[in-house]
Amino acid sequence: AIRYTNDGGHVVITVSIDDTDAVISVTDDGMGIAPENIPQTFSRFWRAEESRERASGGLGVGLAITKEIMDRHNGTISVESELGKGTTFSLHLPVLTQNNISVTETLL
Repeated sequence: AIRYTNDGGHVVITVSIDDTDAVISVTDDGMGIAPENIPQTFSRFWRAEESRERASGGLGVGLAITKEIMDRHNGTISVESELGKGTTFSLHLPVLTQNNISVTETLL
């Protein structure tokens, strides 16, 4: 988010818990993502043309790795963006409670 936000821009990270999930949101007021690019956002090695033109580096794997981690933990990641106004990535991870934890005892 910081790479794609202009000088003087803002990146806001919020953490909350709803009924079933821990929710982490990262919102910036940077360049945003064009609607036609949203479907590729989590594809490995994909970078928007605008980000290729920036001297920001990066390989285009960070969001793909994040999505894989979320999938492996039964979570989700989503993106909402408006070109020229900014982007929000929301991560939802299931919260473990005593009701949904099972204990297995193993004897050696």
